[in-house]
Amino acid sequence: MTEPGWDKETIAQSASLKQTLEDFDFAFLLGVFESIFGLTEPLFQVLQSKTADINKCQDHERSQSHKNR
Repeated sequence: MTEPGWDKETIAQSASLKQTLEDFDFAFLLGVFESIFGLTEPLFQVLQSKTADINKCQDHERSQSHKNR
């Protein structure tokens, strides 16, 4: 079965992507990483800031850890 305008390679790649997205292990790890990165993103942004110093980073990390408890 092919759709007009879609070649067989594109259809095979989309079927493979669909299978990956429906895989339980993939979905589970995606959720885990989303949770982890959601917690670490604010700290990462501070550390990447050109104006950040170590005390500012530590204060920010402490305030974030208190919020997440």
